[in-house]
Amino acid sequence: MVTLSNVHLSLAISEHGAEMQSLKNKHTGIEYIWNGNPTYWPRRAPILFPMSGPTKEDKISVDGTEYHMPGNGFARDMDWTLVDSNESSATFTLEDNATTRGYFPFGFRLTTTYTLDDDEISIKTVVESKTNDMRFVYALHPAFMLDMNRDAQIDDYMISFNDDENVAKLIKVGPLFKDTGVRISGKLMKLSRADLDQGAIALKNLASKKVSLLCGVGNHGVELSMGDLHTLVCWSPEGKKAPFVCVEPMLSFGDTSRPMDLKQMEGLAKLNAGQKKSFTNTIRPF
Repeated sequence: MVTLSNVHLSLAISEHGAEMQSLKNKHTGIEYIWNGNPTYWPRRAPILFPMSGPTKEDKISVDGTEYHMPGNGFARDMDWTLVDSNESSATFTLEDNATTRGYFPFGFRLTTTYTLDDDEISIKTVVESKTNDMRFVYALHPAFMLDMNRDAQIDDYMISFNDDENVAKLIKVGPLFKDTGVRISGKLMKLSRADLDQGAIALKNLASKKVSLLCGVGNHGVELSMGDLHTLVCWSPEGKKAPFVCVEPMLSFGDTSRPMDLKQMEGLAKLNAGQKKSFTNTIRPF
C-alpha cells in the first residue's frame, strides 16, 4: 500500500490493480472512495484494460484464435509494480506476462501515475504497445460513498455536465444495453435507485470535458475530468441498496452483442509496436 498526502488530501493506492483504496479530505475527514465491503462489491476504483464491459461468451478473437477475456479486462486483477513514489506522487507499471498473454496475445506496458495536486488528484496512464495492431479499451471505475453527504440516498444525487448534452441514455435490457428512446438533454441527469437496479446506465459520445457527482441534500461531491474518454457509465449493484455509486469515464463501452473479433469491435484504440497513447483524468472531491 502506498499513501500520498498534501495539505488537503490523503490518497491510498494498492499495488494490486494499482487501485485507489481511499481518498480523504484532511480538513473534513470525509472519505470519498467506497470501502470495498464484499457484501456489496469487493472493489473500490479499478483500472479497466484491455476491455470494458462483458464480451460474447467472455471471449475475444485475434487473427482467428479465441481467448478468454474476463469482464472489464484483467488489469484490475493483476499485481502491478511500484516503480517510483514520493509524498505526492506514485507510479505503477504492469507489463505483459505469461498470464496476460493467455487472455490477450499482445506485448504491452501500462504506466499509471497518481499525483496529488492541491485539492485534486491526477491519474495519468500511458499505454505502450510492444507488438503491432494492438487494440484495446481503457477506463476508470471509481466508486464513491453516498455518505459523503450525511444520510444521503442515491436518489438525492445527480450527474452534472459542464456542457449541454443531447445523448441517448443506454439502459440494460436483459443482457444488452439498448437505446429505448430516452435521451439526456441539458446539463443534469438525476440518479435513482429504481433506474440503477435495472443495471448500469451508459452515455456515449459526451461533449463535456468535465462531469460532477452532485447531491441535492448536501454540499459534497466529486468533479471528474473526462480527458480523451468520451463515454460515461454510472452503476450501483442491482438490488443490493449499496451505499455507493460508480461514475466511470471510459474510452468506450460494449456488451455481449459486439463481435468477438477485436478488429470488428467499435470504440477500440489501436497501437503498433513502439507506439504510446496517454490518458489523463482528474478527480476533485469537494
